[in-house]
Amino acid sequence: LNVSREILQSNPHVKAIAKRLTKKVLTSLETMAGADREKYEQFWTAFGAVLKEGICAGEDEDRRLAKLCLFHTSDLDGWSTLDSYVARMPEDQEAIYYITGADRETLAATPHLEVFRARNFEVLYLTDPVDEWLIDALGEFDGKPLRSVHGDDVGQDDEAKEKLAEAS
Repeated sequence: LNVSREILQSNPHVKAIAKRLTKKVLTSLETMAGADREKYEQFWTAFGAVLKEGICAGEDEDRRLAKLCLFHTSDLDGWSTLDSYVARMPEDQEAIYYITGADRETLAATPHLEVFRARNFEVLYLTDPVDEWLIDALGEFDGKPLRSVHGDDVGQDDEAKEKLAEAS
């Protein structure tokens, strides 16, 4: 069989098969995440970075993939989904905050988190190299923008923002 890759990539039948397979795999992962969390966490440890790359690729199922992503946070020892993070957010928290780095221990010790601890804001720890692409591709989740703890106005109350505006 001598079929070129270009012909297969543009074939509508192959595209339909790929779309169905993607939906089936995502449904299976959602079922696993809900029914057997421990097994899903093992799966996530092995293949989580690959699933995050799926969001970066910009396909149709970004929202479903984002719901399957697991992250370590400043408030939990285990894994957290973005849905559960948003559910735990205080009412005055407007964004989902994250910090990137090499490992959880280094991120937990950073002084940047003091402002967030004082305000009782949870922070996502992003330790995979693909996470920065993920944040760029996702932009927001559930109507909440994703913001780095290193941002210019992050963690400042309204009074501090006014003083900064008056000074400039």
